Amino acid sequence: MKNKAILHATDEQKYFGQTTVYGCTDRVRKLMAQMHDAPYGVCLHRARCFTEVYQANEDEPPVMKKAMAVVKTLDTLPLLYNEGELIVGQRSTKLKSVPLHPEVETWWIMEEGGLKGLTTRKFSPCTSTPEEQREFEEEIAPYWEKRTLMAKFRKTCPQEIQDKIIGTNFGEVSFALAVYGTHVHLDWPEIIAKGTNAYKAYAQKKLDEHNYYDLEERGKELFYKAAILVLEAMERFSHRWAEFMREKAAVATDPTLKKEYEEIAAICDYVPHNAPRTFREALQAIWLVVCAFYNDSTGPLLAYGRMDQYLWPLYEKDIREGIMTRAEAMELLQLFYIKTNNIFLFADSDTAQHLAGNATFQNVLVGGCDQFGNDATNDLSYLIVEAHMDAHILQPSLCVRVNRKNPDQFLLKTLDCVAGGTGFPSYFNDDPCISVMTRYGNDLKAAYNYSCTGCEDIGRPGGFNWGPGQWVNFAAAAELALNNGIRHAGLPGRKGGERISVETGDPRQFKTFEDYMNAVKAHVAAQIDMVYIASQYIVATYQDYPLMVQSIFMNNCLQRGLPYHSGGARGSNTPGYSAVGMADVADACAAVKKLVFDDKVLTMDQLCTAIDANFEGYEDIRQMCLACPKWGNDDDYVDALEQEVIDYFTTYILQKPGVFCKYDPEQETASIRHKCGASTSPVSGNVPYGQGTWALASGRKAGEPLGDAAGAYMGMDINGPTAAVRSYGKIDNNTISGGSTINMYIQRENLATPEAKEKVLALLRGTFALGIEHIQFNVMDKKVLADAQKNPGKYPTLMVRVSGYSAYFVELDTSLQNAIMERTQHDIA
Repeated sequence: MKNKAILHATDEQKYFGQTTVYGCTDRVRKLMAQMHDAPYGVCLHRARCFTEVYQANEDEPPVMKKAMAVVKTLDTLPLLYNEGELIVGQRSTKLKSVPLHPEVETWWIMEEGGLKGLTTRKFSPCTSTPEEQREFEEEIAPYWEKRTLMAKFRKTCPQEIQDKIIGTNFGEVSFALAVYGTHVHLDWPEIIAKGTNAYKAYAQKKLDEHNYYDLEERGKELFYKAAILVLEAMERFSHRWAEFMREKAAVATDPTLKKEYEEIAAICDYVPHNAPRTFREALQAIWLVVCAFYNDSTGPLLAYGRMDQYLWPLYEKDIREGIMTRAEAMELLQLFYIKTNNIFLFADSDTAQHLAGNATFQNVLVGGCDQFGNDATNDLSYLIVEAHMDAHILQPSLCVRVNRKNPDQFLLKTLDCVAGGTGFPSYFNDDPCISVMTRYGNDLKAAYNYSCTGCEDIGRPGGFNWGPGQWVNFAAAAELALNNGIRHAGLPGRKGGERISVETGDPRQFKTFEDYMNAVKAHVAAQIDMVYIASQYIVATYQDYPLMVQSIFMNNCLQRGLPYHSGGARGSNTPGYSAVGMADVADACAAVKKLVFDDKVLTMDQLCTAIDANFEGYEDIRQMCLACPKWGNDDDYVDALEQEVIDYFTTYILQKPGVFCKYDPEQETASIRHKCGASTSPVSGNVPYGQGTWALASGRKAGEPLGDAAGAYMGMDINGPTAAVRSYGKIDNNTISGGSTINMYIQRENLATPEAKEKVLALLRGTFALGIEHIQFNVMDKKVLADAQKNPGKYPTLMVRVSGYSAYFVELDTSLQNAIMERTQHDIA
């Protein structure tokens, strides 16, 4: 919908995503429409600068090369201002374009046909001009082809490991090589409290104190010099914006615009290098740091954290002193939200399919408790929710912490947001999250202040990182247990017949159900082991491209004089294992147990023969499999099997030290702060993993999607929402540091009246009383989704909850759209 004038959409049009016009003021609505109408594109400015710097300085240490490249990028980045903005700054030269990172992205761009190939690819297409395509392929890519993270990984990681887990649907690690520097939560409270000059002063102090005769300190002086270079460039970047806006003010004839430009100039002359004095200055400071961050790291998944807490003092002061009204604060928040939506996922097709819909997980977290465990909600908590409701926008990803002390009034306000059809917010249960935090070496005050990144990863602001994309396919484990670790043939993209896991024996010789379960566990363990080995090589490749902005603003790096991935990090979950096919493994195990070992209505040979044939000619056996107990119905027969697999998964993972342990200088406590992570949040990976997984004993046929997140298989939770959450509540959430995504699809009418909302609130409270870590709700009418699938042009901003994130429905692949529509829609009576 191209908007030549500012339009006012109706509530129904907004709910069904039939407009691109949202926001609380004409200014916001104009910029919102402009953002929606812009195509996704690439910007070569960063790639050009990095190529020039690295070519000219090949003998320089990695930290210096990286710093010089970031400096050149920021110092020469053309400034892009969209008329009407009150918060300025872009990470690239075009609206909604990504700064290309050649050291990370060259390998997959070239494998997918260069930039031209990205313009027509199926998942997350991205525009570029013929000249950009030529420049990248002729002037940039040749230098980087053998220098990317993937090239270095392929050269060092054992080929056997690569062959078994890359592109096989049996474990996976390429996400961590395609999207580098993700799942990050900078120390925003400290940045806002001190300003970036405080970091520069600290780095200078450490440099002045550096002992050049201490061999253990060797190289740290280079890190401090590099940090100072980057911080100085960030300050120059903000001053460039100030000068740019002053020049606009000098020629402006409209006194209102002239004043606006001058105010922006004054703010950019002050932040982020100084501590913000106002709410508006704080938002501007955050955004200028973000612009620098994305010209260093690829992102995405940069969290903004508990904004209602660290911005509250400035917000409260501005309101109290009359500096700003609540309505003006709402406008500023929405203008900030628009800026975040110019950031989108830029990754290879496989990763893009796993994060379908351009998910970037720029989380904002509200609610929860303070450092003493008291309710932390305030007026800014409400305003952030209201701003999100009115903006009807993908980013930032709104998250809400919930505990017994949070008032019902606040949670009912968040349910108004759910009722708006956005799929937001995502709800986090404080009790298990705080418990997980203490397991990772945090004291209680730090645990009370946890934040989230990515889908549902939790951690300490400024002191935590989740090592993403380390997939473990539970469904493949169930498949391979019935085929002695050998892949079936017959699915697109794989030969079949090759061994990709350990030998677990001919299933026809299994004497007990425990023999089968042990085989399933062996294939789960095989994936964990291979991913763990690969992760060590991945982190080793990171040493060549230190992330300077992340290292500056994350805890301990400046104190230690080390880049984040080289021993600077305080804590981490790397690798962070994400399970996919939770429902599938439970349902498959239940069918094997019931049909073969308990009821003895089938022999193992009969079951294996039917599965080998993808149930073709064996529909009677398939119906027997489908009739077996299913996860998500409060049935202990199958739920106990899910518990057993998840307990094995988390226990096996937590036995391994985190890969970052090796680099941490404080070895005596490293294993407490750096652990492997466990998650049951596969984002949209259930669809591509399903496409590569053979038929299962659950009755699911080859190539069909796997189960959705941690919930029941689509359409199989038939006993209502209470039974569904009771199943989920049987899992020990205290060991799942990366979150456990539960999607609950309810009817719009369940939120249509105050009485109905009270029932949903009771379900939310009851769910969390069971110890469940997370839940999120979808309310979109399935008839509307079906119409949107046929007529996407009518629904440009129709939003649905996918898995840990929301997306525009019309930007999703048909197979994922279908999987969403197949979810059980519960009625909370």
